[in-house]
Amino acid sequence: VGFEQTLQACCGTGLVEMGPLCNAIDLKCTDASKYVFWDAVHPTQAAYRVIANLYSQNVLPHLVD
Repeated sequence: VGFEQTLQACCGTGLVEMGPLCNAIDLKCTDASKYVFWDAVHPTQAAYRVIANLYSQNVLPHLVD
């Protein structure tokens, strides 16, 4: 999929920061698309895109008659 960082978040230390605690001042990455997580709990848009594509390919076909 092309992620370079899967264990560390893009914002802050990636261990405890989330939501409002993550801001432009605390960013640790220059390209969030290379990270799975934006902060300690939220995936990046790139990770959500992968999840959505997998869902579309593997789940939705089973819900449609």
